Amino acid sequence: MKEFGIRVAVGASRRDVAWLVERRGLILAAAGIAIGGALTAAAAPLLAASFPGLGVSPPAAYALVALALLMVSAVASYVPARRAAGFDPLRALRNE
Repeated sequence: MKEFGIRVAVGASRRDVAWLVERRGLILAAAGIAIGGALTAAAAPLLAASFPGLGVSPPAAYALVALALLMVSAVASYVPARRAAGFDPLRALRNE
């Protein structure tokens, strides 16, 4: 919170601070989705071979799940972003 308070005190808008927090959450979620997608692409044929009749899901299902996870992470990081944007810069500087 000290970093966000200092950014606002130096001249960053509250919108910029909120976007910074939101962007960090989305980058982490995108990295997790990319790693999970790669692992799923590698494991899906092995699982389909191990369990007859299961088959492999269509790529559209994977894309929808990735989109849903990205949306959930955007909503989940909205609350901390709003809290960081509303942080009083004087309080952050006083705690220094």
